Amino acid sequence: MKPYQQIVEENLKHMGTAASEWRAVPVLGMADTRDAKGQSVKMPEFDFPKGYADAPTMFKGGQETPCGLCGKTIKNVYWLQNDSKQWTLMVGSECVTHFEGGKSGAELVNDARYVQNREMVRNFEKAKLNLWLAFSFNVSLGYGRYQRTIQNADAKVLYYRMGKVLGNVKSGKDGYNEDWTSDASITRWVNKHTAEVTEILEKMEVLFWLPEVVIIRERNLMEQIAVKEGFIARYPDCPDQQKVDLAMMKTELAALRMKKAS
Repeated sequence: MKPYQQIVEENLKHMGTAASEWRAVPVLGMADTRDAKGQSVKMPEFDFPKGYADAPTMFKGGQETPCGLCGKTIKNVYWLQNDSKQWTLMVGSECVTHFEGGKSGAELVNDARYVQNREMVRNFEKAKLNLWLAFSFNVSLGYGRYQRTIQNADAKVLYYRMGKVLGNVKSGKDGYNEDWTSDASITRWVNKHTAEVTEILEKMEVLFWLPEVVIIRERNLMEQIAVKEGFIARYPDCPDQQKVDLAMMKTELAALRMKKAS
């Protein structure tokens, strides 16, 4: 049997490419799919380049799935891409280590999973903030004093429930929050709270689009946009996150007005 390196070099020569021309197709995250038994499993989701063809490897598929680089049967599929040729090549988890800083397929998946998990926390943090911005009002306490609070009962229950679910977990730097929860803690949080987070966000979506709530949200957004525009005009060198938030507010306001008009 030929040594691994010799097989790879012969295959690269066969395709007319050099090893330096190849890189791993990025893993976006994990997606739900079904295995051969119809059971739900998580599988890597790849960011495939558009318009690329299959590489003319020496090793073609048959009853078993061969690695397109070394020819060995593979269990977990990963991909390489060649941008100069516009090709993709299916490979195993070990072969991909030669093209992504020594990381195996499992390590690439873990990296993508950490990013995906952190994004889930970040989106939940933003949803909690959006709930506060949409439903909180200044309530007079008398003698010129005010307290900002949520008076809508359903919104208040959701808001405090979201705070309890988040606990001390923080997604990281976002222009305001400088804290950073470890990847391991984020993963534990996601494993524990995914079902509850999904339920809360579904309830929040229904609440946000009630006709009487849309009117309140529109008014609040207009006020917040005016404040944010004034702040940016006064401090043009403010963090970019302020401008991103303003753009998001304007997008949400446009969506609300389309909803009212429909």
